[in-house]
Amino acid sequence: MTPQQKYDKVNTKFIGLKLNRKTDHDILSVLEGKSKQTEIKRLVRLGLAAEQKDAEKGQG
Repeated sequence: MTPQQKYDKVNTKFIGLKLNRKTDHDILSVLEGKSKQTEIKRLVRLGLAAEQKDAEKGQG
């Protein structure tokens, strides 16, 4: 096993995502021309921040 493979095994998790060109066209168009991994992570983090903000509103 290479050092990179060892690192990946311990420190990373692969998540695959299959999108349909017809039904997921809106998502694919947003990702077009951008680094897909970076953009997906950015959008997920925005969603998490919005959820956190909503949860804090509910508690206050």
